[in-house]
Amino acid sequence: MIGVGTDSPVCEIQIRKTGRAEIQVTSDTGIAALTIGREAGFSNTNNAEFRYGGGLGATYSSDQSLDIINYGIGNFNYHLSAANAG
Repeated sequence: MIGVGTDSPVCEIQIRKTGRAEIQVTSDTGIAALTIGREAGFSNTNNAEFRYGGGLGATYSSDQSLDIINYGIGNFNYHLSAANAG
């Protein structure tokens, strides 16, 4: 496990700070992306991508677009206050 600002991380990678904590993924000329899912590599059949900077195959995407893409066949869900059903 990796801990930044903590000696006892509670997950594989944890960043802990009293003030603002930030992770940056940037590119000078191409797409900057964070991919999560259940596959390694670039097959894009069982993962999702949060990216900035457009890309081929994404309608309405441009160099200044923010894209949230589900490459799987499942739903795109969001939950408000998921820990508090009341």
